[in-house]
Amino acid sequence: MSSTMQEYVLKMPRRLRGIVQENGSRSIQIFGKPRPRTPQAAQIDKLETEQRLLKERVHYLESELQRAREESFQAGLEEGRELGMQEAGRDMEDLRALVAAIQDQYQHGVENLREPFLQLVHRVAEAVLGFSIRRFEGAEEMLKSRLQRFFYALVEQSRVMIEVNPQHLSWLENGAETRELGAPGAMEVKFVANPRLGPGECLVKSENFLGDGTIAGQLEHLLEQFQTEEIEWKR
Repeated sequence: MSSTMQEYVLKMPRRLRGIVQENGSRSIQIFGKPRPRTPQAAQIDKLETEQRLLKERVHYLESELQRAREESFQAGLEEGRELGMQEAGRDMEDLRALVAAIQDQYQHGVENLREPFLQLVHRVAEAVLGFSIRRFEGAEEMLKSRLQRFFYALVEQSRVMIEVNPQHLSWLENGAETRELGAPGAMEVKFVANPRLGPGECLVKSENFLGDGTIAGQLEHLLEQFQTEEIEWKR
């Protein structure tokens, strides 16, 4: 045998024997004589080996390309998310500025309208109160209603002075009339003429009480209620 190639004789039928070489190839021995490989067979083996290596390289390149795609997609996703958050933040800042501007304009508008609106409320209330006097068929009915409310609030007072328009003194000085209006029997009631008061108006005074039954007083009370509700609404 040659020193560069060891041959192993396989047990085969008598007329067919093969020789296996170190490189895995096999020569065919017929009738006990070896048959050498042809150049075409060696070329085929070489091509098969190159094809196998080429497939491995293609598979490696495809794997690397897929990995690069995934990394690029993830990087783009994170960058897009960050850019989206930045854009959303800028939009929110613009929206806050717009809302603040609208609120400022609204506040200035309300402040500018406040005085004219209060004047309108004053005129409407004055007209309504004046109409109420006429609707009750005279100022006396309105005065009676006011005195009843005051007597109810002053039930524990022992002495009360009531200022009225001079035209009301004639019927109010009758003690029976004041009792019908709800004045307690133990209460001392004194009526005083006040020409500055209009028909149906009165001022009630005691040691620790002052009641304003004038139209101006009622208007002021209505405006105070309106302003209180306005403050609560702003909160």
